[in-house]
Amino acid sequence: MRMKISTFWFKYLAFIVLTLSTAFSVAGQQIFANQQQTGRSGLFCVNCTVTDPANSADGNLQTYSTISVSVGLVAETWQEVVFPGAAKVAGGTPVTVKLGTGDNLLSLQALGGITVRAYNGGTPVGGAVAASALLSALSNSNQGYVSLTPKGTYDRIRVTVEGGVAGLLSSIYLYDAFYNSPGATACNNAFDELHGISAGLLNLGLNVGGVVNPQQAIDNNTATYSTLNAGVGLVGAYAQQTVIFNNLSTIGDSVRLTLSIPQNLLDLDVTSNISVATFNGNTANNDGLALNSGLLNLRLLDLNGTRRTVTVTYAPTKTFDRIQVRLGGGVANVLSTVNLHEIQRTIPRPVISFNGNAAGNVQTCAGSAVTLTAASIPDAQIKWYATATGGTPLTAGLTFTTPSLQTTTTYYVEAMRNGCTDASERTPVTVNVSAVPAAPVIPANNVTVCTGQAATFAAQAVAGVTIN
Repeated sequence: MRMKISTFWFKYLAFIVLTLSTAFSVAGQQIFANQQQTGRSGLFCVNCTVTDPANSADGNLQTYSTISVSVGLVAETWQEVVFPGAAKVAGGTPVTVKLGTGDNLLSLQALGGITVRAYNGGTPVGGAVAASALLSALSNSNQGYVSLTPKGTYDRIRVTVEGGVAGLLSSIYLYDAFYNSPGATACNNAFDELHGISAGLLNLGLNVGGVVNPQQAIDNNTATYSTLNAGVGLVGAYAQQTVIFNNLSTIGDSVRLTLSIPQNLLDLDVTSNISVATFNGNTANNDGLALNSGLLNLRLLDLNGTRRTVTVTYAPTKTFDRIQVRLGGGVANVLSTVNLHEIQRTIPRPVISFNGNAAGNVQTCAGSAVTLTAASIPDAQIKWYATATGGTPLTAGLTFTTPSLQTTTTYYVEAMRNGCTDASERTPVTVNVSAVPAAPVIPANNVTVCTGQAATFAAQAVAGVTIN
């Protein structure tokens, strides 16, 4: 299903989040609404409909219902999404609603108004969040989040589309609503994404101006990818994708992008048209950088067909829970396009030392034990393993003393953030074990000398052994 939504709504929704919601750090498991119901009011409202209503309560942030209303009439269409369980959601628990709009929405005046409101059964909880006073005439393709914190107990969220200017049909996409339960959560991989294009790319088709297969940029599989297309020679046009993590990063965490770019675009220095930036919620960290910036670590890898694999890493100086990649247009006679295989946030790998020196390899003799030390990583626990992946930790803590070793052995060390279910990549450290050599053989081990003379003994040489 092709998705077309409005940049105006991205700005509008960001405004709601910034002005009418309480800032919070998302953590724990998302609890999605699992039931829904719809309604409408007004006479002769033929187009007051909700299509694909079940999509808004399926726990899938890529599917959506469409709430429509014939503007110009005193009418409204609404949809409620209801959270599971007999227990209600406690007041003060933030709730997030993902929305988007189609290109048939030309302006706010044409829409008339949208409200988002919490309910406890049939009783409203607090006031509705409205945006009918905002002004915009843009019609671009984007998505956004609305986050609000009801003060009272609630069990559902209602999204209402009201009529406005005569003669036009307005609609909004309702993807899902969720709140977060306490507990550990995945921190390295994004749980959702938002994508969109600028006005100049509207109606050109996704393969010229748009984002194709957006979910594949966050599926934890570098063999798959989303594709950002920003047109041919369209200066100022752009396609972008923003991924959203469950919680805020810690200073020291890094951004890692895996992309593949046509070699002919690399030859034209298209990296200057690709930028990456981080956000704390809807607040920009103002740290956007082009991929040709010297502040980024860019590595050119294999050439697969006509596309070159590229990895980009850098450590932002501010905490973030969103990463945005934007591809600009303006490359003459060539389609601006990039495959985005994965956008990830990474925890620093532990640095291991032995006797005060950083070491990936340690030497010892058979029958000996060694003590290894990991450098401390903020807000993280260090775990030691006997396997490169999986397995049960041998121990946790900054130091690990091996048992008495008879053979060369490799250990693996990871850092896991407190409150996270995933960890850093594991750092290998190998303890090379050498056999204890036999006692040296001294053929003439009994000599006679006079007082004051020196005695010289000679041991037989043994390959690979230093005799002292």
